[in-house]
Amino acid sequence: MSGARDPERLARLLALYERAVELEDSEREAFLESACGDDPTLRLELEVLLADDGSGSSRFLEPPGMPSHGSKPGTGSGALDPKRKGTDAGAVPFQLGPFDLVSELGRGSSGVVYLASERSLGRQVALKVLSTNVTTTRDQVERFHREAQAVAKLDHPGIVRIHSDGVEGANHWFAMEYVEGRDLAREVELQRLVSVLPGEQPILPRPGERDHAARVAELVARVARALHAAHRAGIVHRDVKPSNILLGADGSVRVADFGLARDAAFGSVSATGDVAGTPHYMSPEQARVERASVDHRTDVYSLGVVLYELCTLRRPFEGKTVLAIFDKIRSGEPASVRDLNPDVPRDLETICAKAMAKLAADRYESAEALAEDLERFLAHEAIHARAQTPVDRLVRWGRRHAGKIGTAALVLAALATVAISAQRIALAGRLGEVRVEVRDALGRSLEGEVSIRSIDRVTGIPGRPLPLGPLPLPGATVEPGYYRIVASIDGVGERTYTRWVPGGDTTVVEGLVRNLERAPGAAPDPSAPSPMVLVEAGTVGPEDRSPSIPVHNMAVDVQAFELDVHEVTNAQYRAFLRATGRRAPPHWKELGVEHDALPVVNITCSDAVAYAEWAGKRLPTYVEWLLAARGSEGRRYPWGDDEPLRGVVGRAPMPLTTEQRRAGYFEHVRPPGSDPSAATPSGIQDLFGNVAEWTESPVAMPVEREGQRVYEPLGPHTRLVAGSYWAAGDALVPPDLLHPMIHLDGPVAAGFTTGFRCARDLP
Repeated sequence: MSGARDPERLARLLALYERAVELEDSEREAFLESACGDDPTLRLELEVLLADDGSGSSRFLEPPGMPSHGSKPGTGSGALDPKRKGTDAGAVPFQLGPFDLVSELGRGSSGVVYLASERSLGRQVALKVLSTNVTTTRDQVERFHREAQAVAKLDHPGIVRIHSDGVEGANHWFAMEYVEGRDLAREVELQRLVSVLPGEQPILPRPGERDHAARVAELVARVARALHAAHRAGIVHRDVKPSNILLGADGSVRVADFGLARDAAFGSVSATGDVAGTPHYMSPEQARVERASVDHRTDVYSLGVVLYELCTLRRPFEGKTVLAIFDKIRSGEPASVRDLNPDVPRDLETICAKAMAKLAADRYESAEALAEDLERFLAHEAIHARAQTPVDRLVRWGRRHAGKIGTAALVLAALATVAISAQRIALAGRLGEVRVEVRDALGRSLEGEVSIRSIDRVTGIPGRPLPLGPLPLPGATVEPGYYRIVASIDGVGERTYTRWVPGGDTTVVEGLVRNLERAPGAAPDPSAPSPMVLVEAGTVGPEDRSPSIPVHNMAVDVQAFELDVHEVTNAQYRAFLRATGRRAPPHWKELGVEHDALPVVNITCSDAVAYAEWAGKRLPTYVEWLLAARGSEGRRYPWGDDEPLRGVVGRAPMPLTTEQRRAGYFEHVRPPGSDPSAATPSGIQDLFGNVAEWTESPVAMPVEREGQRVYEPLGPHTRLVAGSYWAAGDALVPPDLLHPMIHLDGPVAAGFTTGFRCARDLP
């Protein structure tokens, strides 16, 4: 059947469901036989709905995850009864094809999952077996094997792998990867418990606990990446829900149970595709039973519901019957995430709302786009989703209910849409928006004032402050550009946030003020932020070298500021990761405690900015770094004008490959402060020859415009990197402070040669 579903048939289906759901299993089978007669499609649709009526059963079976009390294979009604092998009570009692069955993992109305051992390879698998009492219909058998064929095409670490499928006698089976751990549905159950069960604790932080939002966003992003891989292969899951998301004991996250998947290669795996999915997680188009309109964006919606539930521990729509749930999904509005859990950041709430948009066209265009926005949230970058305004909601309501409102109302809605669109077009060409909120360690919003300072695109020096308004700042429009956003917080002082503000978009700053004081007499903490020294005001340049760097060709006055004595270390950065849940550098697993004192490397500029803001600091500008290293007198090296190799670890060869850089880091880099003789007169260590250092300064290049030479930044993702690194003694790399590198702010460019230190404005 194509297009919209026959309403009379849908009404009949739901009426039968209302009666069947109240019956015990022993009575339900007879009722289905009588009610469905010779209509196997109707029966299959009923079984799909009944499979998830809250009793915990699934269409074929729950995904492999937690053993169900060590149940022996072959017990229970409708279970597999393969040939029994052997009589010794201690021997494996059952076999099916090449597998020895060990225990039962899960059971549904249509089948069973067993933990099994594959004799030829000696590996454990989850064996999914279609129960013998449902193999009488050809459609179900075909659907069962097509699930295996569909998933077997997918090769992604976030999708449970299918090893093989087959049939022996009346028993149809397929073997899949066994995931030791639990499913996300069980995790949500544990999250809801007031007390912890003995021997079974939640894996994720609970709502309100530290890192909850970050861990939830990371998990959902991983699921979205896996779903995108399936979508690219032409597979739409159509039943994304917590019980189909497995949390491995090894920290992995996998999507399972593609029993309702739709494969573009041979149509729907399910018999009709008209009613498919678990009611609470169905998309509006599924709830309307519109088969033709169900595409990959239905999975985006369902994953949005999962995100909603993880943030709030509640599902967006509840009802006593499936029909009531369908009505709410089609036309209701859920409670906002932050109304249920105020600790959820606004950006995460906005992402969730976009994923759960009623109209597929208003959602993320792909699961990949959803994953990317979640990753922007984790990186503290501006997300692409925009929070809905009341007018947005009105216009979208009108689009969904065009047949229920009059012509005049439609005209007014159209005029409002045109006006809003014109305003947004003008905004996109001229202005950006800034929102600022700063919270304390307990999550309380702090009060104060917000100002903004435009950063000069050539010198990197910020201009005079312009007031924007009180904290929290719900929104202020500014010209597109590069800014220091300064929050003057009552009773705390200033906190600085450096951001690119694009035209036609909103830049969100969410700051956190920590208590960094140590108790009197406490031992030094190696993870505490580095001490700072005063760098007196001075003038940098002009120079007769490095003409490609515009700031070298002018004299720049630099105000006094404070700079870290040392580069940020692995121990300090680890404390930041633990406090924020931010993603660790790619090489982090290679590090032991013996590397704690080394400077952190292999991070992006965005990572460095996030650490600095967490520590109540910022990155230095390039000219600030030069002033600290050379002084107003223009020293050639931090320590003076001679001995160019004093601060260099040795004549290390210039690394050409990533592996050479990785090896060079572990061989040549030393803990900050290892050579006091290479410090500046004010005591700042390792400005030359250990690791290079990110600055916040963009890269400006000369361009001709209307007959004049002007300087334009290469873009928001380029930065000047100051100083040299451990290969500075190589004959091919003349040791010189005035040879900055240009790096892109991305994971590829952030290698083993670049770290950072922090700066701070004077009070």
